[in-house]
Amino acid sequence: MWPMQNKKFSMRHFLFVVVLLSSFSVVAQGAVIKCPPKELQLKNCVLRGKDIKVSFSDNKIRFNYGPWTSIVNFPFSGLISDWKEVHLVQFGERSFVVVKVWEELEKEVSLEELHWRVMELAKRKLIIHVDEVLGKRKKRVDKEEPAIKDVLQPESLTQDSKTGEIHWSVGKKTGVIPHGL
Repeated sequence: MWPMQNKKFSMRHFLFVVVLLSSFSVVAQGAVIKCPPKELQLKNCVLRGKDIKVSFSDNKIRFNYGPWTSIVNFPFSGLISDWKEVHLVQFGERSFVVVKVWEELEKEVSLEELHWRVMELAKRKLIIHVDEVLGKRKKRVDKEEPAIKDVLQPESLTQDSKTGEIHWSVGKKTGVIPHGL
């Protein structure tokens, strides 16, 4: 008998089961918390995950693990023109900050690169594991004007369900983030 044919099983119960099952799949892949677009535009964002709070400002990252607070410089050497994405990703007890920003090139003033950095928040330290360029674009003079850009490379950060290892990939490059730092 289908659940909808059972008179005691309402549509509300069915939706509850669907939401419950979909939440388990998110936890298995890693909990992802994203900065809203308005906060990205302001370059000021606060993300809260399991046992951690991470605050981003224009030039600092502050993270709290219970009673411990650490403040580190935002790990980009050049001038950042736009924040594209900022995520907090948690795989079990490990927490990662994933950042995509458009950074101006020092040598070529008219170009910007989209950097993808994966950083682990571990033992009151920020450890950069991945730093890759996803693409380039011509610098925009006016924010309204569309940018001319390369096709961006796809990126991913996943956890192997059997071994628990964290894998990353950018285009054809792949790697494993070591555990136990």
